[in-house]
Amino acid sequence: MLTVTRLRAAALAALAGVLLLPAVAGAHPLGNFTINHFSGVRVAADAVVIDHVIDLAEIPTFSAFRAVDTDGDGVTSDAERAAVATTRCADQATALLLTVGGTRVPLAATAGAVSFPMGQGAPTMRLVCRLEAAVPAGVAGAVTFSDPTFAERAGWREITVAGDGMTVAGDVVATSPSARLTDYPAGLLAQAPTDLAVAFTVTAGGPLLAPLVQPEIGAPAEGGIPVGDAPAAVPGGIAELGGDLAAVFQADELTPWVLLLSMLAAAGLGALHALSPGHGKTVMAAYLVGSRGTSRQLGVVSLSASAVIAPERLYPILGVVSGAIVVGIAGWLLLGIGRGWWTARSAARAHAAAHDHGHAHDHGHEATHDHAAAHAHDHGSPHDHDHAHPHPHPHAAPETDADAGWHSHGGIRHTHLPAAGTRP
Repeated sequence: MLTVTRLRAAALAALAGVLLLPAVAGAHPLGNFTINHFSGVRVAADAVVIDHVIDLAEIPTFSAFRAVDTDGDGVTSDAERAAVATTRCADQATALLLTVGGTRVPLAATAGAVSFPMGQGAPTMRLVCRLEAAVPAGVAGAVTFSDPTFAERAGWREITVAGDGMTVAGDVVATSPSARLTDYPAGLLAQAPTDLAVAFTVTAGGPLLAPLVQPEIGAPAEGGIPVGDAPAAVPGGIAELGGDLAAVFQADELTPWVLLLSMLAAAGLGALHALSPGHGKTVMAAYLVGSRGTSRQLGVVSLSASAVIAPERLYPILGVVSGAIVVGIAGWLLLGIGRGWWTARSAARAHAAAHDHGHAHDHGHEATHDHAAAHAHDHGSPHDHDHAHPHPHPHAAPETDADAGWHSHGGIRHTHLPAAGTRP
């Protein structure tokens, strides 16, 4: 028998599931198609060191993974990841732009690492590079830094600047609000940083920074992101939710009440999930099935468009199109319901009118019968016969109506003249 305590625990389980859904979706809050950037610029007296991180969400990782897995066995070895890290960090060092006093200073990749932490049901890719630029003449005056890589791709773009024994002045921040793309603050999601470049000035003097530590390079340190770690929806599993709540899911006896509550909780959570963003295409697919369409009709258009449009640009377009289609389908269904209602109402009115007409016809029919009954009398005296009710006589009509006065009233052909051969 399900106790009140278990009922309360089941309700808490459903609520916990709803509250935990946004936490799981927070791995890449700007979308699973994004490429996110972080560059931590550290300015010393004669060098600039950059902690550079590229965080690929699930969709771009799907393509990038094949380039890392060169032997195609579905697993990235240490050698494969090291080779890709070396190549990609060198590419980043070439693409990033650093100037000191108006002169470009070349960057060199001195270390790098590639890892594939799990995201929402699929791996993500994290590239970490250490880039260094030597400035023998000393760093002073105006300094600029820009990251034009993947400029066409949507994502979080963050640049921080800190002086290492130098003083930095300018519109810059020294601390990463996202903890190097590991903890995106919810308060900034509506206006996520899009830092493509920074400009500042430096002067000699200032506190020294601690040595740069990049946990992903070398052995993972505490707080780092070990390869293959996947975030759990409920840390530690359901055991940490309490004994009463765990007992609901681990009940030895599956009573009808437990099954019913489980089904209701599953249906409720599924409905809430279906209402979350990104399910317009599901509605489109359902409509295609209902209208005898095929998934190829939607897939061909999407894949063809993705070949010429970047996914992060195609995604909003598909979102708008799918939303418009959903609204159109809803409008069409409402129009159909309205038409059905109007047709039914018109039919009801027509039926009511026909019913009333039928009564009038019956009355007229009865009058005809009365009229016929009234003719069951002697015609011996045609002069005394009352013609208030017109009726035909079984006498032969003359050759022409005009000669005998034949005419019609109310659809009845008759004459008021005496039959031929009789006296008036």
